[in-house]
Amino acid sequence: MSENRDGETADRVVINRLGYKWRERGHSIFFFLPETFGHECAREGFDVEQVAKALDANGMLRKSAGRLQYRRRTPDGEHPRGYAIIMLDDEDDQLALLPKAA
Repeated sequence: MSENRDGETADRVVINRLGYKWRERGHSIFFFLPETFGHECAREGFDVEQVAKALDANGMLRKSAGRLQYRRRTPDGEHPRGYAIIMLDDEDDQLALLPKAA
């Protein structure tokens, strides 16, 4: 169930869900379930752990203690682990995350 603008709850069916998105402190955070994150990485020819470590090295991965994954309560009341990718809203901030040319 989800809540609409009037505070009423409504059933919403989502087909082929990749994950969830929320906003926090001026950032958009995309939360991908492990299966979908893994599938998308593999589809592009990347290793899941290497992608997660690269995101973490660039300060773009929210994680739980000792893990590359993060546990988040979803709208349906579940608490799955997944990959929480932090996207800065300011383009200048995003450019600052890119490695400098040598």
